[in-house]
Amino acid sequence: MRIRSLLIAVIFSISAALPFTIKTEKAFAEAEYAIELSIETIELPRNWIITPKYKVKLAVSISNNPGVSYLSFIAKNTDNITDLIKGMKNYEELSFRGVGNSYFREYENVVRISTYGDDVYYDTDGIMCYIEVKIPNDAEVGDFYGVDFTTEYQREGFEFYFIKDGIRYNEENFGKLTGGGVRIVDDAPLYAVETDYSNGGNDNVSEQQDREQPVSNE
Repeated sequence: MRIRSLLIAVIFSISAALPFTIKTEKAFAEAEYAIELSIETIELPRNWIITPKYKVKLAVSISNNPGVSYLSFIAKNTDNITDLIKGMKNYEELSFRGVGNSYFREYENVVRISTYGDDVYYDTDGIMCYIEVKIPNDAEVGDFYGVDFTTEYQREGFEFYFIKDGIRYNEENFGKLTGGGVRIVDDAPLYAVETDYSNGGNDNVSEQQDREQPVSNE
């Protein structure tokens, strides 16, 4: 990662700016923190892909969180993902007002994802947001649809940084970045069968219960 001069002005590119105002007084390029980000990896049974473009949500988690009101990172997907990936809000965490996505035509398969909460902090470790990936219907067992963090495409307004106490901290303050994705595996039942323990614990089927799937099919 490149080192920027200490105490630089924050300038936002109009093409990448989100429709809200961030108040920052100064920015530090020297490393003071080591935020870690990771993208979830899940296994998706082939027979669960029941629509032409099956939507999967991958959790983006943070650790070593010093308490941030804004976070920006860049993600790139593998070429076998033909639709744009996008960040989505973690609705269980109400501190962040939303998630923004910025794209540039010259950066294929790349998105800048921003989570923002105005003057509200998110100061715990856990899921920050999700990345939605569309899996094609012709996916085969063994295929991997990957999403990774990338610093290769950084430019003004399209980069890694976070804001804490009105101060912007650049990419030097990010530590470990771990990508993830969706791995296609063998078919699996769509329903789980419970053992009827009321009948002596035999193998008779008492009922069928929906199995919770770690994917969305909106």
